[in-house]
Amino acid sequence: TDLPSGGHASYSENATGYGLNADLMEWFWGQYAPDAAPSDTNISPLRLEKMPALPRTLVATAEYDPLRDEGIAYAEKLKAAGVEVTHLHAPDMHHNFSVHPGTVASFPQSVVTLHQFARWIRPELKSDAASDQPMLYCPVCDARLISQQCKLKCERCGYFMSCADYY
Repeated sequence: TDLPSGGHASYSENATGYGLNADLMEWFWGQYAPDAAPSDTNISPLRLEKMPALPRTLVATAEYDPLRDEGIAYAEKLKAAGVEVTHLHAPDMHHNFSVHPGTVASFPQSVVTLHQFARWIRPELKSDAASDQPMLYCPVCDARLISQQCKLKCERCGYFMSCADYY
């Protein structure tokens, strides 16, 4: 949601020692937007002056994560813009804690968080009466999403996301 040089304290507080580190985030940023200006709101939505109308949003943050502060700031900015936001914060965990195999196996709070994610996403899942299989619906226009190679697309309004964004 923001660039590594955005001035968030969590980048320095959690720069090393917790898996995802500040140097790796700098590298990711260089891959994601090597020539982008820091003020480009197309790649850094936290820098938008006015947030667009967005569907309800889940933001998960962890205490020992370089991305913690920008995640918290993004949740607050969305709430201030009137977006329905659920913010789950893990005060004693690291980035990716809820799906990292070593963490899930060792820490019950990882399992608790996975259950919280599932409770949050459940209203978006519907069943196809003919097959009783869950179907995914667009959070913008409520049309059925079409899945192609782990990409979900709404043919009605053009909404797009990867499966990783949805799950």
